[in-house]
Amino acid sequence: MATGLLDHLIDYAGVFPPASHTLDEAVRRYREAIAGPHGWILGPILVRASEIDQAPADLPIGVVADVPLDELPERDGLVQVERRYHGGALDPIARQLIESAPIAYLELGDPAPHAAIAAIADLRQEGLDVRAKIRTGGASAASFPGVDEVADFIETCVAHFVPFKATAGLHHPFRTASVVPEATEHGFINMLAAVRVALSEENTSVADCLAETDPTTFDLPTATWREVGAQIDASAVRHVFRSIGSCSFEEPAGYLLDLGLDLRRAT
Repeated sequence: MATGLLDHLIDYAGVFPPASHTLDEAVRRYREAIAGPHGWILGPILVRASEIDQAPADLPIGVVADVPLDELPERDGLVQVERRYHGGALDPIARQLIESAPIAYLELGDPAPHAAIAAIADLRQEGLDVRAKIRTGGASAASFPGVDEVADFIETCVAHFVPFKATAGLHHPFRTASVVPEATEHGFINMLAAVRVALSEENTSVADCLAETDPTTFDLPTATWREVGAQIDASAVRHVFRSIGSCSFEEPAGYLLDLGLDLRRAT
């Protein structure tokens, strides 16, 4: 893959469904994966705030808030904190989150959350590393947003210079049928390529890129779709699309290996 395109792409969410490992088992799997030949693809291990006291101190940890804001843990070494945004005043929520970790992700659940992304952009202008998060799957077909909704989210983040992460339903490189009845998964290669499309000055549909199911239309080493934005550096793509949350590391890495990609760390 292009240098930097997969670096720390996967935030390991093994304690969350559908894997739902115990924290001890998730930590064991994370240590094994990060020590392996493809460990450079991993970002932090994600832990519920209510379990943070049980998490090892020597690992990079991202906290997912499952407790009230005033009960968020105070602990040195946290990489990031994440919380679902339910509406209302975003500014004080983000400021309280950023007190717990240097990076704060707000999961935006409403379609076309333009105002929330604009508010995040304002906070970033103050030097606060607040970012957006989109949920791209779940336990029911209704949990999978359509390509138009995801495209609008990506385009809005690009327009406001707001980095984002995506979580759930992103184990496969390309858009494909999900094991969830009547649902279709968004491929993570589609997502990377869609950011490249959004960053380009070409009149090409981001939604069409997300909807693409033909792997032969992608240049896999650069995650480029139909050569759109091929001149854009991988670092620019990843500056926008920071990571995916996945309860499995083996599956996304395994699918890339099955495609014949060389996952040895680029130098």
